[in-house]
Amino acid sequence: MKKPFIPKPLPPDLSGIYTPDFVRSLGEANRALAKLGELPHLLPNPDLLAAPLLRKEAVLSSKIEGTQTTLAELYKYEAKLEDKNIKKDDAKEVENYVKAMHRGMDDVKKLSLSLRTIKNMHEVLLAGVERKDQGVPGHFRDFQAYIGSPGTPIEDATYVASPQQELNGLMGEFEKYLNNPDVIEDPIIQCGLIHYQLEAVHPFGDGNGRIGRLLIPIFFYARDIIGYPLVYISEYFEIDRKAYYDRLLMVSEKGDWKSWLLFFINGIKKQSEETCTRGVEIVKLYKQVHEIVREKLQSSNSIALVEHIFKNPFTVAPILCEKLKISHATAMRLLGQFVGLGILNKSGATIKRPGSSRPVKLYSFDSLTKIVNK
Repeated sequence: MKKPFIPKPLPPDLSGIYTPDFVRSLGEANRALAKLGELPHLLPNPDLLAAPLLRKEAVLSSKIEGTQTTLAELYKYEAKLEDKNIKKDDAKEVENYVKAMHRGMDDVKKLSLSLRTIKNMHEVLLAGVERKDQGVPGHFRDFQAYIGSPGTPIEDATYVASPQQELNGLMGEFEKYLNNPDVIEDPIIQCGLIHYQLEAVHPFGDGNGRIGRLLIPIFFYARDIIGYPLVYISEYFEIDRKAYYDRLLMVSEKGDWKSWLLFFINGIKKQSEETCTRGVEIVKLYKQVHEIVREKLQSSNSIALVEHIFKNPFTVAPILCEKLKISHATAMRLLGQFVGLGILNKSGATIKRPGSSRPVKLYSFDSLTKIVNK
């Protein structure tokens, strides 16, 4: 059986990794990150930009852990729309991911980025979720954790995490590094070190991977490197999941920081560029739709509907009545106008809402979901 692994406190000795190729890659990643940081300033409300991108991140980060929910299913679940294809337990976990990100954003404004923030995010992430050996949401585990295929005994584990009695000390050192004002590492390097350390310690019974990935955008947001947590890297990890886990394991087994940090740096660069491209397209779409509606419809309700569909691209008339505080007749008229302008598509099928026996027509903002799903 593998021995429980106890990582050394951060930072490690990185003096030998700064080769010309490494430094060049780090510089490219920083430039991509800086360009991404310009995105939130392109819209009066950055939530309209971040909402669809965050949900894509939630879907992909959860997928790495085996949770299967599509972006469309997540939106329908959040809107409380019945769909027989939605696995509600999976959709709940993905929805929790979105809520955990918002909790992290709120906490770093009030509390800074701390263990308390991380525990609060974990509590939200696992709220209402029941899994074997998940521990108590928002608390460090009080049992030995290990990684292996489902049903694998600890004797055959791929990795045995730090012993439970060491967690308070290890995470205390983690927090010291997290908030060390004299840290000399580039923020991207620091973030890569933090991500590895949390995964190596594995402080929670469940949700360690997702918390580690949530911390990446929250870290850059807390450091004021980007004005909104848009550094979503799960797509990169999901595309090459084996390399992701292998690079982390190589640090623990061989002390190979360079391979992991290069992998992480390239992920920051690639996903910053991808998110920037998608973000620019979302901004362009918003301006186009806003201009069309302003010219053709000229009503405050129609402008409010534009804001609504950028946050909720799947909607029905009863939802609009609730969100926009309008009558059913007004909601139906607005939906019809948006269909006529080619903004919304009206589904041929009907859908139900919990507690209502009356089916309603589903309307979708396909132009937005196509951009996010590219």
